[in-house]
Amino acid sequence: MRILYLVVLCHVSAQLQCDKSIVRATVGGRFNVACTYNTNQFRFSKKYWCLGESKSSCKILMDTDGFTKAELKSRVQITETYRTFHILMTGLQVGDSGVYWAAIDKMYADIMFKIQVEVKEDFNSYDCRTTTPPITTTMTAVEVFSLTLVTQTSGYKKHSRHVNQTRLENFLLRSWSGVPLWYDIVRWILFTLMMVTTGLVHMRTQAIPSGHRLTHKHI
Repeated sequence: MRILYLVVLCHVSAQLQCDKSIVRATVGGRFNVACTYNTNQFRFSKKYWCLGESKSSCKILMDTDGFTKAELKSRVQITETYRTFHILMTGLQVGDSGVYWAAIDKMYADIMFKIQVEVKEDFNSYDCRTTTPPITTTMTAVEVFSLTLVTQTSGYKKHSRHVNQTRLENFLLRSWSGVPLWYDIVRWILFTLMMVTTGLVHMRTQAIPSGHRLTHKHI
């Protein structure tokens, strides 16, 4: 029984196809749905547009026989060409959201195609002609600023490290006499040691008793 139901369902779906199953639109906008049927059997059958969750109890809004619900006459239209009928809704309102059915009148069981309509104040530039929002790749200002800041910070660290290394090298190489600083330091240390040694020798010489020097002279 289930297999038979699936076969019938697939057959019905193949008989009527619409270019949209989901419509997203903004308030004040419009959309158009084109539905095609694959056989001349329904060429002279009534086509209609109805609203309601259930296909068996939905309310007909307009049909190809000339009927249009009074309050929608200025906003909706249904037209038919060879094996195709078009449904147009304009001046959309939030209250227009709901489940709609594009249908062909047929004895025993109408052929119906379900269409979900969603109307909002703003869909972030969604195109009502498509069933899915456009996919874009963007970089926010915060991300750009963060990337720039990271790049600048990295560059600043490299620059600081280079400057510090350069300063250290300059310190080790800097000299008032044109030679490396370490050479000057060693030279001043040796000079200081020489002066200290000279001073010590002089002090020791002055410390010899004068009487000892006189006695030595008399002899």
